[in-house]
Amino acid sequence: MRRLIGMLVLVFAAGACAANCSAQEQGKKQASIASLVRTLGYGGAIHHFKDYVLRGDEKYGVAAKAMFRRANTHLAELGKASLTADEKRAIDALRDVVAKYEANIPVVQRLHQQKESVEVIDESVAVDDSRAIRALGTLREGQSWKVLDDLDYHVGYGSGIHNFKDFVLRADEKYRAQSMAGLSKVLLIVTRYRSTPGLDKDQMAALDSIEKVVRTYETSLTKVQSLVGEGKNAQEIDKAVRVDDDPAFKGLSTLRK
Repeated sequence: MRRLIGMLVLVFAAGACAANCSAQEQGKKQASIASLVRTLGYGGAIHHFKDYVLRGDEKYGVAAKAMFRRANTHLAELGKASLTADEKRAIDALRDVVAKYEANIPVVQRLHQQKESVEVIDESVAVDDSRAIRALGTLREGQSWKVLDDLDYHVGYGSGIHNFKDFVLRADEKYRAQSMAGLSKVLLIVTRYRSTPGLDKDQMAALDSIEKVVRTYETSLTKVQSLVGEGKNAQEIDKAVRVDDDPAFKGLSTLRK
């Protein structure tokens, strides 16, 4: 009887260990996905890449390159996790898109040095984001995300401010509509975030800063539309509607602490 009880204890302990290890692995996987979303999104690799195309300032190219390296690190971490076939394909798609953006950084530099227009530069280095955006959606499927994770996702790559940049660059109404939808979602998330119990004054101030920046982008969509109608080019439009992102960056940093 004692031996049977001992065996049952060992079986129970092994099961508990397996469940705990599985939960830890899932937690690491989820953290890597969240980090990847941030690294590619608002204030990250592709945000800086778009600003490099628009403005030609080397600081954006340097920042984009560093962020793409970080994105590859997150993808490598995810590659070690237990993945479904769909998730493996998603990671391959993201690796491919990151590689294309990285390869285009020196092209942006060269074309700016040659005094090419922003429109010509954008056309020369345009990357089809659709596979990568779907891939991020696949990686996020079936997971329970914190409000901050949802905020990072909807403000960045494939959503609010990413589409704003593409509207400035390409003057295509589909980007205006997609940007408006993403920014509206962000504002709803900020409202939901404010109801989180126990937020202190710094966190509330951070949410106020994020909301103010997002509303500025939202208002600027109409101005971009008007300037496009006046025949202004992408560089002129960018100068007219440039938004100071620093308050939102600092606000997100505060919330992540």
